[in-house]
Formats: sequence, structure tokens, C-alpha cells
Amino acid sequence: MGSSADLLGGAGLRPLWAAAHRRLEDTGGRLAGTAVHLRDLTDDERAAVDRLLGIRSRGRTVRIDLERLDTLLHDRLGVHLASLVAELVGPLRDRPRERTDAAAADQALWDRLRSHPALRCHPALDDWLSRWRGSGAWRRLEAPEAIFSDALAVLECLPETARAGRPNLAARVLGDAHALDDDRPVGHLVLSALAHLDGSDAGRLRAADRRRLWAGQGVIADETSSTVLTAGLRPVVTGPLTDAAAQWAAGGVPLPIPLAAVQAETWRVRAGTVVWVCENPSVLAAAVDTGAALVCVEGRPSVAAQ
Repeated sequence: MGSSADLLGGAGLRPLWAAAHRRLEDTGGRLAGTAVHLRDLTDDERAAVDRLLGIRSRGRTVRIDLERLDTLLHDRLGVHLASLVAELVGPLRDRPRERTDAAAADQALWDRLRSHPALRCHPALDDWLSRWRGSGAWRRLEAPEAIFSDALAVLECLPETARAGRPNLAARVLGDAHALDDDRPVGHLVLSALAHLDGSDAGRLRAADRRRLWAGQGVIADETSSTVLTAGLRPVVTGPLTDAAAQWAAGGVPLPIPLAAVQAETWRVRAGTVVWVCENPSVLAAAVDTGAALVCVEGRPSVAAQ
């Protein structure tokens, strides 16, 4: 083989061997009915191909039947085309077999995901998985099966029967309190699934939408950024937070109350108290001097407002 490669490895034949190598990879090594087309050869390259084949080619394109070329090489030099190009260009891959094996592996992956118990809890996730598979976006994920499996493990636990914080849920199910953060792959997938179950567009979720989706599953997504704006609200004092709110009300200053505070103590007003609810903060600001108890939902109510 070495002497044949030395004899045929000149620069003039390189386009031929490169084209043959690509074609054999594409066909899985099949020669019958397979040809290569060499275009825009230099004069030296054309002359080298003509000498090898014993022809006088014309035109800009030279068509070479690979089965005939293989026979010629074997008859003259005792070497087969596949062995020669593997030595001159590099090992030959069986691309059709690779595609078949990859398709089988993909099918097995999605079959395993579809067998996850989460789909018994939420049958609509089957369509969600189909959409992800069809989009091809899952291929950009690192270790996609592990990420989808983690997401399904979380979804299997939803809805939470007792309201829980998202970090606690993540730590309990995945062993990482930040695994369900919005910028983490599993967190992104779970939100995508929740949006699908809700009928929302996962590509257009605002922060409030994300909190709402989690809240709908009994999960507190963010105890600090979810707030509700109040004014004149004098709750019955059950702890330092409700005591502070009553003092703010006495001072006539609007008070944004975070979700964590709403959950930390019992918030109630005395019997007979009228609490007004408005949408626009400017309405609340205009009514502060009246001393009325007001809650502003600022558009779509936050989890804290609810």
C-alpha cells in the first residue's frame, strides 16, 4: 500500500482523492452507481487525472465512476479505492450508519423521557416534549437527557400541596437551591413546561408572568421582588412587621410590602374596616391624605397582592 500511495499521492490527484473520500463517506462505502464530479481543475490536475484514467477529458467538469476507478486501481496496482483514500485522506466514516444510529439513540432518549412518571401527573407534557423534539433546540443543551429528566422530576412534584419557596423545592428535588433559577437550564425548561400547561407563550414571559406560573403550582418564585403597594393599611399587630406597617400608615406614607413579609405574619384588619383596591399607583397616591386603607395591584396582581 505504501508504494501505491507514494505513486498516487501527488498534488495533481488530490482533488480526486478528496472527492472520492467524501463520496464514499456519504454512501457508506458503496461503489455501484456512485460517481464524483471534479470541477474547475487546474491544467496540472486535469492532466494527472487523465493519465491515471487513460482518457482525454473535455469540458469544465470531469465525471468519474468510482466502481470503474476501483477496478482500475485493483487491476493495475492491486489496491482498492477505499483503502487508498483512507491512507491518503484519512479514515472513512460510515455516515449513513452514523445517521441511523443517531436517530435510534434520539428515539430511545425521547421514549425514556415519555415514560417518566411526571407525564402521568400532567399528560399534556407529552405534547410539550414533542414540541421540544420537533424544534431541534434541545440539541444545543449540554447533556439534554439529564436536564429534561431533572425538569420532569420537578414537574412530578407539582403542584405543591403546601406553599414552598422555589429554592427549597430545587434543593429538595435536585440538591441545588439555584437549579430552578430562571437563567439555569432546568429552571428554563420547567418554566417552559408550566407555560405550556397554562396555555401561555413561553417566549414572552415577563417576571410577573413567571411568578404567576410558579404560584399557580404552589411555589413561591421570589419572596423579595414580589411586592404589593399599600397606604393607610393598619393591620392588627401580630409581630414586628405588621406593627411597622401600622406605624407607616399612621405616618401617611405608602408602603410596598414584600411577599416574605406577607407570609411571615398573619395580616388582617379589624372587623368593619373597608379596604379599597385600585390598579393605578397614581390613584393610591391621590388618596393617601384621605386616610383610607388602600391596596394597589399595579396592573396584574403580584403573588404578594394575591
